[in-house]
Amino acid sequence: MTDAHDRPFEIVTLPMPGVVGGRAPTLAISIVYRRVIANFYIANAVVFGAIFGHANDALALKTIEGLFPDRRVVASIANP
Repeated sequence: MTDAHDRPFEIVTLPMPGVVGGRAPTLAISIVYRRVIANFYIANAVVFGAIFGHANDALALKTIEGLFPDRRVVASIANP
């Protein structure tokens, strides 16, 4: 795949924390969902990256730092 100027895309993988589960606080049902570190927000001088208290958080943030060397990467706790 290439962009509009025929330059190839660089695919970078991010480690994910995986599937977690729990009980909805107001419902009598169990919930299973996937946490996704790839949900990050790019601003002018900063990138906010979601973390989940998982062993892969640090590696994922380091990867994002390498992709945006001119921006500060800030961890944002994303636990429900």
